[in-house]
Amino acid sequence: MGSDPGNPGGGGTGISGHITSDTTWSGTVSITGNTFIDSGVTVTVAAGAEVDVASTAGITVTGTLDIQGTAASHAVIKPASGATFQAISVPGTITAAFASINGATFEISGGSLTATDSKFWGAPGDLLVMNGGTINVTYSAIGDATADTTHCNMHFGGTATNTITIEHDNIVARPYGLMFYSGTNADFKNNNWSNQIDIEPGISGVTGDASGSYFMKGQPSGTTGITYNNLSATALTDAGPRG
Repeated sequence: MGSDPGNPGGGGTGISGHITSDTTWSGTVSITGNTFIDSGVTVTVAAGAEVDVASTAGITVTGTLDIQGTAASHAVIKPASGATFQAISVPGTITAAFASINGATFEISGGSLTATDSKFWGAPGDLLVMNGGTINVTYSAIGDATADTTHCNMHFGGTATNTITIEHDNIVARPYGLMFYSGTNADFKNNNWSNQIDIEPGISGVTGDASGSYFMKGQPSGTTGITYNNLSATALTDAGPRG
């Protein structure tokens, strides 16, 4: 990504480059070039905002991206045209409530993503990708059952430490739900899983707990290090977005 000086403003058109002071995006916002939320800076996405990202653009969050949707008025980040845009890179912090985000890979590299009541889908490859950091996604949808280009909903790897909480989510309809290459004591409890392969088998050195979950195709086989207690025979009603 480039390093052009940016337009730090809120609504309107033509945002790109470095954002160097706190700002709020509301209404319709156009990201036309690679955009950087600098360290110490918070960009707030207001309820009802629609952030349209050009196919050649991406967002790097070194500071904080705070997405403040509500049950009645979601906040949306999506491609301006076409199916996808460049990655959302997260060495910093993203918090999201009632967010709808599609069209990009999330690259969590030492940063953190905390989301609830949100939906993520439509990546050009893998969707939620970790190489060190923290992810806490609850009461959300990861993947889409219809028009979704995502290959793997979650790809947790690298040699750095991953802190993982994925609870009360719908993890749906992709070739892979989870490729789990790095992480210990990961929390995968109380989710609905409905992928071609829910958890990739044959990976050693990782540990996690998927107890209380519903697996549409039955408990995954060959997944060493994963605990499966008290699995549900029917889809959970207390998983997925609550508005």
